[in-house]
Amino acid sequence: MKHGDRLSQDSALTALNAAIFWADPPVLGISVAAFIDNNAIDDSALVNCLAARERDKARLITDSVEKRHFILRRCFQRIFVKTMLNWQHELNELSIEHQLDTQPRCLDAPDLRLSFSSSGFTAVACASSQFTVGVDIEKQRPIVNLAALTERFFSFFEAQSIAALPVCDQNVAFLKHWTAKEAGLKAIGKGIVSGLNSFVLKSQNNIYNIDFVNEFENSTTWRVNYLNFVPDHIVAVVHNLEK
Repeated sequence: MKHGDRLSQDSALTALNAAIFWADPPVLGISVAAFIDNNAIDDSALVNCLAARERDKARLITDSVEKRHFILRRCFQRIFVKTMLNWQHELNELSIEHQLDTQPRCLDAPDLRLSFSSSGFTAVACASSQFTVGVDIEKQRPIVNLAALTERFFSFFEAQSIAALPVCDQNVAFLKHWTAKEAGLKAIGKGIVSGLNSFVLKSQNNIYNIDFVNEFENSTTWRVNYLNFVPDHIVAVVHNLEK
C-alpha cells in the first residue's frame, strides 16, 4: 500500500472508530456496540481493511450507496471483533465468516458468539463468549398496514396483544416484537424464512422471554433485552440463560 493510501486509510479508520459507541449491557457477559454513518467517512479508503472475498463482493456492487453501506458495515464489524479480541494484526487478517441462515463466526476466536444487524446506515454488533446471542435493530417509524402485517407474521396471541393496546402504542409494540423475532432467529442460527411465528414473545413484569414452537429449541430459556442506546432505534438482544 502506498504511503498516501495508508494515511487515507488511517484517517478513515480514526473517523470510524470515533463514530462507534458501546452500550452498557443489561446482562453481564454480553457486549454490544453501534455505529451511525454521518456521511463524513471516506469509505473508498477502507476497502483494504476488508478480507479479499469482501473486497471482491464490494467491487460487484454497482450502487454507490449500497457499496458504501457494505464497506462501512463490514469494517465496523471488524473493529468490533478486533476490540473484543484485542487483535494486534491488520483488520483484513481477521477471519470472520458470514454464511446464509447461520450465525457469523470468527475463526480466530471460535468460542466467541457473534451477531450483527443494520437498519439503513445504522449498524449494531453483539458478542458473548458465555451465551448464544442474536441482535436486531430497526429504526422507529410509522408502520403502514400494521394490523395486516401483525396478523400475517405474528402469532394469534401476539396479534391480539398488540391490537388491545392504545393505537398510539401499537407502532412501538410492533417494532419490539419484530426486532425480538429477528434477533431470536439469529440466535438459533436460522433466517427469517424459518418464520417469525416460530416462537412467541411473552412479557411479565417488564421481563421478556421467547417460547419456541419447536420442542428442542423450547427446552432452552431465551431472554429478550431492549437496549435504548441508539437514538430513534429499537435494539433487541436475545440470549439463552443457560451457559
